[in-house]
Amino acid sequence: MTEPSTDDADSNADIDINVDIDIDIEARYAERQLTARPSAELVEQLRGCSAADVSDSLVALGARNHVIRGVHALAAEPGRPIQLLGVAVTLDFVPANGTHDFSEAPFLSSEVIRRMSPGDVLVMSAKGCDYAFWGGHMARRAVDKQLGGAVVDAQIRDVREIRETGLPLFALGTTPQTLLSHYEAVAYNTTIECGGATVTPGDAVIGDEDGVVVVPQLLLPELIVELRKREKLEQWMAEAVASDSPAHEIYTEILRRRPQDEDEER
Repeated sequence: MTEPSTDDADSNADIDINVDIDIDIEARYAERQLTARPSAELVEQLRGCSAADVSDSLVALGARNHVIRGVHALAAEPGRPIQLLGVAVTLDFVPANGTHDFSEAPFLSSEVIRRMSPGDVLVMSAKGCDYAFWGGHMARRAVDKQLGGAVVDAQIRDVREIRETGLPLFALGTTPQTLLSHYEAVAYNTTIECGGATVTPGDAVIGDEDGVVVVPQLLLPELIVELRKREKLEQWMAEAVASDSPAHEIYTEILRRRPQDEDEER
């Protein structure tokens, strides 16, 4: 019987090592997969709501630090309404230290997108740096996965390509320079700070022309109730303004109605 050559043994060892590496990578992503998420039906009730109304309702519920500041829908088609809506999946970035290749970073955006569910929103914390964290390739991948959109408190590029995909993408600005070799993702699905807002995986995220609001998952049921009350109040205010009612009468009536509305909800 012929003994296997040293080259064959080395080749088999390489295969085993690669398999082990692949298993380790899969395990690293799998253990951070989002499991605690609100129901799709509950999140869908936010569709059509404005970011402003959601923000006001959160303030009424006592929430703070829920607006991702400074971001805009930079790739939106002019004149076309835009709404970002979905469940937050988070990535936290730090400056790369140059000790390894960018492909060896703890987490890769493209791999996270591959593991996301339809309707999810990728929220990336980049601390306002001046590199591009999104481009055309990532936008197409996100659309293929039917994601609800993405938010980053940094820059993007390939605006024309992104606009063609129709992906709701919010960022601080644009730059042609990539983040590769400059920043890397070190935490996946952990609580992050993005544009001054606290974002926990599983929170609801909603955005429009006014900006992006984060709804803590625990407050989502209460928020839906508050939004329904606010809708009635906004309708009354519109009628009062249309009838040219004095401003002080409108504000007095608003203050009077709020406790009454709360009693009716109870």
